[in-house]
Amino acid sequence: MNTSQDQSSCSSNREALLRFRDARRDLKLAIGGALWAEQQIKDNLQKVKAQIHSCISRHLECLQSCEVWPCEQVDLMYQLKEETLQGWGCGSAVAHLPSMYEALGSILSTTYK
Repeated sequence: MNTSQDQSSCSSNREALLRFRDARRDLKLAIGGALWAEQQIKDNLQKVKAQIHSCISRHLECLQSCEVWPCEQVDLMYQLKEETLQGWGCGSAVAHLPSMYEALGSILSTTYK
C-alpha cells in the first residue's frame, strides 16, 4: 500500500507543481501586460499634453491676429479724424461735421464689406 500512496502522493505533487507553474506563467504574463499598459498610459499622457499645448498656441495666435485688425482700424480712424480736424481748423470743424460724417461713413462701409 505504500507504493500506491507514494504514487498518489507523487501524482498530487506533480499536479500541484503543474498548477504552480501555470499560475507563475499567468502571473508573469499579467505583470508584463500591466507594465505595457503603464507605458502606454505614459506615452498617451505626453501626446495629450502636446496636443493641448499645440491647440492653445494656435488659439492664442488666432486671438492675437483678431486683436490686431480692430486696433489698426481704430488707429486709422483716429488718424483720419486728426487730419480732417487739422485740415479744416478747429473753429471750422463744427461747420463741416456733415461732410466729416459722410467721409467716415464711406470709410466704414468699405472697411466692413
